[in-house]
Amino acid sequence: MDYAWYLFSFEGRINRAKCWLAVLIVISWMIFLGLTLMGIAHLFGAELPSKLSFSTEQIFYVVDPEAWRSLSSTNRTSLLIYVIGTPLFLWVYLATSVKRLHDRNKSGWWMLLSS
Repeated sequence: MDYAWYLFSFEGRINRAKCWLAVLIVISWMIFLGLTLMGIAHLFGAELPSKLSFSTEQIFYVVDPEAWRSLSSTNRTSLLIYVIGTPLFLWVYLATSVKRLHDRNKSGWWMLLSS
């Protein structure tokens, strides 16, 4: 199986089991990025942010120039991890959801209604 197609392409179909496998892969990536962030914070002796999440609010926080100017070095590290992680998670979510819709004989454009 070609995993790049499985996680990143919007074409084709996947069954329910493969959809759940994609969810497990994304959760594993989130755990890895969280552990990486904790390791970097421990290396530099800095405090971790009190709230770690990959929410839609974080997407707007990432593109806000004012947020970048007022950050300490530890928060910049966490923001960098958000910059890398959030689009990656969003892309994989959309790709697997669209393929799941195709498996149900629906157009991928139905994702716009569910968002």
